[in-house]
Amino acid sequence: MAERIPGVHGQDLPRYSIEEYLEFLEVAEFKHEYRDGYIVAMTGGTATHNQLVRQLHMMLASRLRAPCAWRGSETAVFVRSRNRVFFPDASIVCGTPRLYPTRLELLENPAVIFEVLSPGTAGYDGGEKFDFYMQLPSLREYVLISPYAPRVEYRRRQGDTTTWTLGEVAGMDADLPLTAADCTIDLATLYDGVDFTPRPPEPDLRVVQEPDGIARYLEAYRLAYG
Repeated sequence: MAERIPGVHGQDLPRYSIEEYLEFLEVAEFKHEYRDGYIVAMTGGTATHNQLVRQLHMMLASRLRAPCAWRGSETAVFVRSRNRVFFPDASIVCGTPRLYPTRLELLENPAVIFEVLSPGTAGYDGGEKFDFYMQLPSLREYVLISPYAPRVEYRRRQGDTTTWTLGEVAGMDADLPLTAADCTIDLATLYDGVDFTPRPPEPDLRVVQEPDGIARYLEAYRLAYG
């Protein structure tokens, strides 16, 4: 049974075990993340996001060599030490994959993780989610792909330490070497034919702070960007 804890607005929010979450995931229509007991639905991607994911998958499939292999967005990553399950847009595992014992593919030892950013998740992917991913001893590189312009941010672990270096490559003539997988991603191929997503508008804080301000801002965003 799900444990219930005090929630917002006087409501109790259910918490579930990892086993209950995995049982739910097998029958769920959409992907859901697991955040230390909470099951959180994931939003769908834009056309630009989905195109970048497809082209990334094709590049990895053609360029990776043993002992490294790629996994798509249907493979979840389990951060056991923080009791979190995420669905990155792609990942690379080098060597024997370590999988949580379930019928679903739940990877515990990715070497590289990729996320294609979106307006609603960019801050989370680059901040709190990375804080959790860093707890994976196997992880060597974390790659954030922009949908707004040919630009890729990367974070690379220094040896077996807890120190990470941050960098960025930009422009259609730029390359991103993935040192953990002995592979190079060229932005010309990754972004070929991509219709870049317009940047979301900056919220007017005077509007957002009004009683219905957040709803009005989100409605304006939907009308402008679909």
